[in-house]
Amino acid sequence: MRVRLRHQWEHQYRKWLFGIGLIGSILSFELDNFGDAALFATAVIVFWYARETLDLKQITNKQLFETRRQLFFQARPYLHLQWHEGKNKGVYNIINEGEGMALDVVFEPITFEDDTRIAYQIKSRPLIARSKSTLITTDELATPGAAVKDAGIKDYLRDRIPRGYYITAAYRDADGRRYRVVFRSDPTYHDQFRIVEQGRLNNGNGSQGSSTPHKPAGPLPPKS
Repeated sequence: MRVRLRHQWEHQYRKWLFGIGLIGSILSFELDNFGDAALFATAVIVFWYARETLDLKQITNKQLFETRRQLFFQARPYLHLQWHEGKNKGVYNIINEGEGMALDVVFEPITFEDDTRIAYQIKSRPLIARSKSTLITTDELATPGAAVKDAGIKDYLRDRIPRGYYITAAYRDADGRRYRVVFRSDPTYHDQFRIVEQGRLNNGNGSQGSSTPHKPAGPLPPKS
């Protein structure tokens, strides 16, 4: 009951104030007390003005928050991964589709639960400028000791795309805010990779983006 009355008051307080003011003024006139009627009407007007000012402040704060949020997303970096087609040594393209620079881009090793012989490490990138891409080649993926090397690396990684493997990276923007992105191979996507999650790190423990967890690599579900 209290919640219902509060909801009605917050959305229909103008009608309530008008009714209270009208009833109070009529009673005061009926009692021939014009001074009290004037004071009562003044109090209602002052209360109405204070309420309108509060509503206007709340609306302004919401608009300011939304504007800042939009500016933040417009200015932040946003990474995208795609498979590099062609017969050269290129394997992946990392593209910064955001408006801000991606700095200190550090990749986690690419590993596979069902093939412990293989582990590839993408080299860190000090900077990926906005609307720019960087090419990852087989030369930098040629990790010593890996079972598959040199020209066979690209074929091996291409064959594993349908199984669903992950590529994870962390980076920061020009203001020092940290981000994390997780890609998963998916042949149903044109670029062969989809974004599992990408967002700002929250105190270094998680991202404020997608809540999808980063699971170990495994087979993709069958197409419907």
